[in-house]
Amino acid sequence: MKKIGMAGLRKIQLPLLIAFSTVPLPLAVASFYVQRPWLCVGAVIAAYVLPAILCLFLPGRVRLFSGLAGAAVILLAGALALPIREHVFLFVLPVVYALLLLAGLPMAAWPQEREMPGLWLAVGVVLYGAAQVLISAGRKAGTFPGLVRAAPGLPVCLAVFLLLALLGLNRGGMQDAGMGRHAVPRMMRVKNAILTVAFLALALGIACIPGVVRALGSLWHALTRVIGRFVGWLLTLLPETPVQGDGGAGGGMPELGSLGEAAPPSPILLILERVVMVLALVALAVGALFAVKFLIGRFRRLVRFLQARLRQFAAAAGEDYVDEVTDTRDDAELHNLPILGRLRLNLGDGRRLTPGQRIRRRYLRLRLRHDDWLSSRTARETLPPAAAPLYERARYSGRDVSEQDALDFERETRKM
Repeated sequence: MKKIGMAGLRKIQLPLLIAFSTVPLPLAVASFYVQRPWLCVGAVIAAYVLPAILCLFLPGRVRLFSGLAGAAVILLAGALALPIREHVFLFVLPVVYALLLLAGLPMAAWPQEREMPGLWLAVGVVLYGAAQVLISAGRKAGTFPGLVRAAPGLPVCLAVFLLLALLGLNRGGMQDAGMGRHAVPRMMRVKNAILTVAFLALALGIACIPGVVRALGSLWHALTRVIGRFVGWLLTLLPETPVQGDGGAGGGMPELGSLGEAAPPSPILLILERVVMVLALVALAVGALFAVKFLIGRFRRLVRFLQARLRQFAAAAGEDYVDEVTDTRDDAELHNLPILGRLRLNLGDGRRLTPGQRIRRRYLRLRLRHDDWLSSRTARETLPPAAAPLYERARYSGRDVSEQDALDFERETRKM
């Protein structure tokens, strides 16, 4: 069996894309005849996905036989999960997935840059759109009860389908950008995948806002009912106030003067009310404090971000175009060096110079000593193999040169 690796993880997405793009069709068909369509359809699709993934990593000599065995497993799962005896035509569903398994066996030999054809994306979009139309019509007209009952699971399958489709389109776009001649760096692939997942999650979150609002409203109503029941239970624990009569044995009618008077509130209720008010005020104050702290932190970040952007804009707006011609010859500095400069170069003290400047200074001194170097010969042609990269790093690269590099350059060129 082949190792999975990153290429294997990418190929696993291919049969998953086929499975999730076709979910609405068997679900809609099975919902007319089965009470639990998700259980039946899920068994058939799982029987397709597992052998399809396994065949991707099997050697080519056994892949066909494994595909035939997987097709038999799909047919057996469909015969056990679906009511084939009552409705024979339902057996078409496992037959279709068995054919999809056999047709997808060549995917194991696909190159890494090959993605699923756009036909599967179109199939998924059409099937999910048609299923949503049927569900909306069924809810309004009272038809398609089985499909309406199975509707809550479709958004999850749609989210997985969109994720797989967008990841495939992202990889295909990067391959097209490289024109198939340049490999896309791994870090760029990871960043693009993360951005794809993040924007999909943002879009799904925005789409779920109405549902979240309804869920929060239901949660609030449930919470208020629980609090009301709890308060009612507390009231049942309080002692009842006896009704005072005229002192007779039968407890006659209450006095006329007491008809308009309300019973005084219980001390326990007053204490509970004050405790709840204090706790609510404390919670409100703590929440307000954290909210203010959070907003202040975000405002400071926003201010710093805007300041940086303004500085960049000001620098870009005030920058002028300068047409420069750079002489990259190693002896360009010697052509412009006056006589006093050459004397200072030979006799001056280099202890105050940086390591990079010391390397360039020593190389210029070597060129002054060797007149035959003033031709078109480069540093790689004149310096030892270990010293030439040090000089090129000191002159052409923007990286810092260490003290050890300067000592190594001096040691390598000491015999010259």
